[in-house]
Amino acid sequence: MLRNAERACVAILPFIISRCRIGPLKVTSIGLLGADRAITEIRAPLVERGYERLAVRAVRDSLTGISDWHWIHWAGASDEFAEALSHDGPLEWQPPVEDFILDLPPTWEEFRSGLKRNIRESLRHCYNSLKRHGHQFELRVIEEPDDVRRHLDRYLELHRMRAHMNLAVPHPDRFASRICRNFLYEVCGRRAERCAYLRSRSDRALSPCGSALWLRTVCICITRGTTPSGLAIAS
Repeated sequence: MLRNAERACVAILPFIISRCRIGPLKVTSIGLLGADRAITEIRAPLVERGYERLAVRAVRDSLTGISDWHWIHWAGASDEFAEALSHDGPLEWQPPVEDFILDLPPTWEEFRSGLKRNIRESLRHCYNSLKRHGHQFELRVIEEPDDVRRHLDRYLELHRMRAHMNLAVPHPDRFASRICRNFLYEVCGRRAERCAYLRSRSDRALSPCGSALWLRTVCICITRGTTPSGLAIAS
């Protein structure tokens, strides 16, 4: 994260370091967070116009503390940011990867009204299946860091149960790898600590922006299915 002289945020570049071994060789690459089987985001550096060169310089200075990396895979760079990158050395361009951003309606009701009839029917069946088993849908935002791990444990348990069921459409266990599970715990844990820090700095509730950021992390973990005993499960 880069801030200007007024301490305003002008650039965010979320990196992830990947290390792998190919025979006797150890390869370390750096890329923008996203396109992962566990958590997927649109990979792009968020840089305010006019701060491209300063952002590139900040990245270069930050990476001096990491000595074993071999290359950086940039994605979603604007023309201005790509030009700033080219000043540090030649770039090897790869085939483009398409990302899509959908402009969603401001409310759930407006969004649902624009869906096709069969999709609306599917949503109605989902709510009805919960009611048949005495359950009620409820959205509750988890804000306390101490609660995050406990609810993630429950989510992973439900996710694993669904993956092991014999359904017409198979659902792989996206978090079967310990690395993927640890990554999920770390990302959600850091977000929860950040929200707790913001609350400690102010007596008022989190702003809608902060809440949306936390919800964005949690909503990717929503799953639904049935337990082996036939009860509907949702997380």
